[in-house]
Amino acid sequence: AVFGAGAPAAKAASGRELSASPLLHAARGASAVSEGGLQHGDLVYLTVGRTMHRVTVMWDGRVHAKWTHKGSWERFLLERDAGPGEVRSGDIVLLKGWKGKRLTVMGRHLHARWAHAGSWQRFVIETKSGGSDVVLSGSTVFLKAHTGMRIDADAPDSPGVVQARFNHMGGWQELVIEMKEQAAPTTPEVESTAAPATTAAPTTTTAAPTTVAPTTTTAPPTTVAPTTLAPTTVAPTSSSAAPTETAAPPSTEAPAVTEAPAGTEAPAGTEAPAGTE
Repeated sequence: AVFGAGAPAAKAASGRELSASPLLHAARGASAVSEGGLQHGDLVYLTVGRTMHRVTVMWDGRVHAKWTHKGSWERFLLERDAGPGEVRSGDIVLLKGWKGKRLTVMGRHLHARWAHAGSWQRFVIETKSGGSDVVLSGSTVFLKAHTGMRIDADAPDSPGVVQARFNHMGGWQELVIEMKEQAAPTTPEVESTAAPATTAAPTTTTAAPTTVAPTTTTAPPTTVAPTTLAPTTVAPTSSSAAPTETAAPPSTEAPAVTEAPAGTEAPAGTEAPAGTE
């Protein structure tokens, strides 16, 4: 019955808008950090105090508590079911892993394969002192699933396993909730804002049209190969002159010199036949 709460409110009394952005915590500023209370949208780690192993979400959604790492696979986005505001003992919370999938209880087993925000993804967060105490970074808490069982992690009888099998509030169920350092979330903002500035490359691409290559393509008209007027090397004119030089035929007046027939009057002197009368 405790999980019958409605959808998260759009705004809390503080006036903050509902947001699941990992950078919400950085946007709240240093004043919120000084208060110490965890807020909706904070990034947190869940640490087993006995072994210092942290609840980890693998790439395929499997959940375990075998490592002491403090990286992105161990971080959860803390979401308050009632919306923005301070997290107190008795609040219903959801825990979103690094792939955008929420911690889910199925029977006694846990995984983070779904992005659902239903009853299977809801937990009642409780402090050791109970009541409605503000949950601080470093507080020891218990997480009660929709089954009424509380999460135990890295228990002596099942090392590294994260499950929800008992309703006890003992040492096996104790988890230390730690807020991620504020300095780290600010660095992605600087990188992400700087990136658009570096994407001034489009301005260089606009410069490319100024290198009007098409104007260089006008070179073909300048290379007026037709102006090399090979036809102007009118070889025919030189060849036509050659016939004029072949005026040799007039000089070949040899026929005129061949008037020998006229001088060859031998026939006339050969009148012997005539004396042979």
